[in-house]
Amino acid sequence: MTFSTSGPTSTSTTPSSPRPEPPVPPLGHRILGLDPGSAALGWGVVERRDGTWKMAACGVLRAPRREALAERLHCLHSGLLSLLDRWQPREAAVEDLFYARNARAALVLGQARGVALLALCQRGLRPVSYSPLSVKQAVTGSGAADKEQVRRWVCRWLETTARDIEIDASDALAVALCHARSRRWRSLESAAPLPRPRRRPADTAGRSASARASAGERRPAGGRTAQRSRALPR
Repeated sequence: MTFSTSGPTSTSTTPSSPRPEPPVPPLGHRILGLDPGSAALGWGVVERRDGTWKMAACGVLRAPRREALAERLHCLHSGLLSLLDRWQPREAAVEDLFYARNARAALVLGQARGVALLALCQRGLRPVSYSPLSVKQAVTGSGAADKEQVRRWVCRWLETTARDIEIDASDALAVALCHARSRRWRSLESAAPLPRPRRRPADTAGRSASARASAGERRPAGGRTAQRSRALPR
């Protein structure tokens, strides 16, 4: 399995040539975004710094394509567990399935996504799913944006010039940003819910002229509504 990382420092390690990984910065509020696939799993970690979201790291987990599906899923699962232990995110978001060439491809993608969800739950996280359309609209403002546009907007949001970010990794960062923005709006709604429109009181304002006439009201020449005098019971 190939393990690649992009961030303030970039490393690439394989089982044949292991390299020491750089130390992780002090723990902050981190969100992990995942773009699952059967052979490549994009991941991205965003972190809250100075009131804005910054990229902590991103990369792609790759499993050997020649291996059986079970072996590939096992490689992705173990690699994702290592990432979770290393970065320790507080929240996680996963891109939902949207398109597959055929039923078999959809089944394989669903299995890869299930493995990713399993790893997240094993580390005590409650992942949230977002459709590709929701992710594109949250990051670019358009649901018809292509992957290159998503990558440019991700770099703009995160204020990074890392042009070597892979497409799968930028998609994962977009998922994390989508969760960060929707999480912000959810917190605002829970803190200050929007007031509901008030109902008009049941008085003569909403009744028609015929209803007012049947109720015993009359409109004098001066334009004011007066109530007919009724004999009070003695």
